[in-house]
Amino acid sequence: MFSRIYTLARYIVPAYTVIIWAVSLIHLVQGISLTVDPQAVGTTTIIHMVRSGIPIPALVAWYLVGVVAATIGLLMMRRGLGFHIAMWFPQQLLAIWGATGSIQAMFLGAYLDGTDVATAHIVADQAVYPILAIAHFIGFILWQTLGREYDQYREDIVAQYKAVLHQE
Repeated sequence: MFSRIYTLARYIVPAYTVIIWAVSLIHLVQGISLTVDPQAVGTTTIIHMVRSGIPIPALVAWYLVGVVAATIGLLMMRRGLGFHIAMWFPQQLLAIWGATGSIQAMFLGAYLDGTDVATAHIVADQAVYPILAIAHFIGFILWQTLGREYDQYREDIVAQYKAVLHQE
């Protein structure tokens, strides 16, 4: 039973796409948080975008479009490179923009809402966002380079899975 679940999980979510799914989940949470409570604007990754002049409803829409587009791109693995770039790019842009706010806070030694804390505290708290932006980019590159090989692997797994089902 466990081996079947594991096989299906590997079919649906290849390891190199996990970071793209993770960033999608983070952006979904941020978009929902902005919708539910406008105080979410005060977070370092979001305030940076709002200060750039993006209205909150447009930012929420961008978060949701980025998540939906990335999900469509991940589920339609056999499409061409141009399609995948179009589906991945909105989310990557959000990740880079959020990471820029985090880096700015690290260099200023204060959160972008004006809260002063030790620089080491900000670095420890905000370092994850630049790392996620870089990992999201690397995940996309791996997805595009390993994806072609994965298509054949996935077809083999599906054939094996069907053979096991027919044996029972």
